[in-house]
Amino acid sequence: MTRRVWAVIAAVVLVAAACGGSSADCQAVADDAIELVQGLIDQIDSVAPEDFAAIDDTLLTEFEQAFVELERRADEADCSGQQMSDLMDDRVGDLTAESDLGRLLVAQFSSEEFGG
Repeated sequence: MTRRVWAVIAAVVLVAAACGGSSADCQAVADDAIELVQGLIDQIDSVAPEDFAAIDDTLLTEFEQAFVELERRADEADCSGQQMSDLMDDRVGDLTAESDLGRLLVAQFSSEEFGG
């Protein structure tokens, strides 16, 4: 399960990097991406460490599907990789977590530039 979480995080970084167009549209995609990441962190925070291995793959599958939609929106808005990287970097400081794993995810996002 933990390997899949890191794979999903890698996908988030790729989506953010792959996304030049209307800055309002690109900002909305970045806002929605950070909201989605925060939602995943919140879900992980709500699970006791001893129950983490029992998390249903449905959570990560839904997360991955939502990022496919965000990637489509970014492509339609013609968002450049640098633009999305900068927008995500501006928002990553808003992520919060309560659990050790949640804080680890926040630290991972905070330690790298998106699309770097």
